[in-house]
Amino acid sequence: MKTTIFLFILTFLVMLSCTMDEGQSLADYANSPYEISLNKIEGSDLTTSFQTKLTTISGSEVTNISQLSLGNDYYLVIEGEAPAFYRLGLKGGFDVIQNFNDPEYPATIAKYLIRPKDEIANGLALSVIVIHREKSKLLREPPKRFIMLE
Repeated sequence: MKTTIFLFILTFLVMLSCTMDEGQSLADYANSPYEISLNKIEGSDLTTSFQTKLTTISGSEVTNISQLSLGNDYYLVIEGEAPAFYRLGLKGGFDVIQNFNDPEYPATIAKYLIRPKDEIANGLALSVIVIHREKSKLLREPPKRFIMLE
């Protein structure tokens, strides 16, 4: 009887852990060397607008914004001081920010990933932010202002 209860609880916990971390496969994919191209946003209004908005909300400087494409999915890579992300409630792993929209390029930010601190040089935190392309004017077509980086 005790063995049956133990096995039931163990099975339940294993199933729960498998469903809790939906973003793990994305994290593994994002950190893999395969099929990843990084596009840097050079001097666009989106960069300035987004950096200003994140800096204003967080009270810390956001130093760089890039675009990450994995297959057909696009992400923004935000670099800045770690306190910027902590003040926004970004403490690592995946989570959801609801209804955070840019009026010029309406794109709902859904998830983020901050890599472990030991992977980030100079005290910068790195965040991968998922953008729903169907809601984004900017990402419906490949933007010409993005420059491919090797």
